[in-house]
Amino acid sequence: MSEVEGKMREMQNENGKLRKEVMNLEAKLSEREEEKLKVLKEMSEVENKVRELEKMSKEKDETLLVREEEKREAIRQLCLLIDYHRTCSDHLKQSISTLTVRLGIKKKT
Repeated sequence: MSEVEGKMREMQNENGKLRKEVMNLEAKLSEREEEKLKVLKEMSEVENKVRELEKMSKEKDETLLVREEEKREAIRQLCLLIDYHRTCSDHLKQSISTLTVRLGIKKKT
């Protein structure tokens, strides 16, 4: 075997080693790309869930605001009703007082 043939075989061996190394690197790169795609997909799913939860939270806040206003309105209505009955009661007391004075009925104390 000549020196040239020896160098050729040596270069072929190096070339084979380099090809194996390139193939290994390509496989690792492919795995990393798959992992990256998987992570991106999971991130997208999480982002969608976050948007959904934010929407639900906003809807609940709006519902609470509506309920609070309904409670305020109910309280207003009750206050008006109480005032109405108080006025009627005061008017009735006044009428009875006037009637008792006219009839000369004395109050029991």
